[in-house]
Amino acid sequence: MLNLKDQAEGLRNLLGSRNHKSFIVLSALNPSDRNAILLNISVAIVNSGESVQLIDANRNKESINSIVKNKQSNPQDKTKNSLSLITTNFKRIMDGISITKIFDASEDLNKIPKSSKEALQLIVESTSKSTISFIDIDVNDEMTEHLDEITGGEVIVLVNNQEDSIKKAYTLLKKLRSKISDLKVHVLVHGCNKNESQLIQRNISLTAINYLSIATTSLGHIANDEDLTKANKIGKSVFEIFPESKSAEYFKQIAKNILKESNIVRKSNTPLSEKFHSMGVQ
Repeated sequence: MLNLKDQAEGLRNLLGSRNHKSFIVLSALNPSDRNAILLNISVAIVNSGESVQLIDANRNKESINSIVKNKQSNPQDKTKNSLSLITTNFKRIMDGISITKIFDASEDLNKIPKSSKEALQLIVESTSKSTISFIDIDVNDEMTEHLDEITGGEVIVLVNNQEDSIKKAYTLLKKLRSKISDLKVHVLVHGCNKNESQLIQRNISLTAINYLSIATTSLGHIANDEDLTKANKIGKSVFEIFPESKSAEYFKQIAKNILKESNIVRKSNTPLSEKFHSMGVQ
């Protein structure tokens, strides 16, 4: 196994004290929903006057880098690390969102692929460029265990109200827990109302604390919204098409919660009612 931990820590020391926060993203949603949520959260954060870096460290094809496909107004534009906009007056918002793809799937066979050490260095350098960074990575990747030096163990879990999604979220947490001992987990529930979201949050919290000794906090929820569905279908932010929609309000609140979490306030001491039962998973 590569000794990358010292490399990450050394790079962080070179970069010095930085006023920003990085999160590992664990998604138990389909790629389309994950991308739409990350895009809308990012726009909401930028609207708050901050900047966002989306870091695609996932080697598979269905990664967050696919957001760019719908956002490049000029296919000939060689500035691959910037999300551009079709709407001129919206470009000011998107100027605060950048994307870094760590592994280039289009590299030809004659090009030497990045080593894990090089990839880790690129992740560290990328996180220094924005207030908030979201890192998409496969939990099975050997680099994952070294992201504690970059993120401080901060994790955002995206989940919906389907049983398969909830079980997948737990499985992803279990795998990450085996690699990073001190996780600070924030759960965001998609596609349900507030009451259902609270039930799911509490069930996940019980299961995580009982089986993995992990405390969780809530980032909020995103209710089913026709406006969000329409925006997602055409690959745009809901803020661009339906800025007054309920979805926009949800994302504004989630952005506030994420920016608040930059202070690393660990909570989750709320008493859990006995009517909430942990999931039957191992």
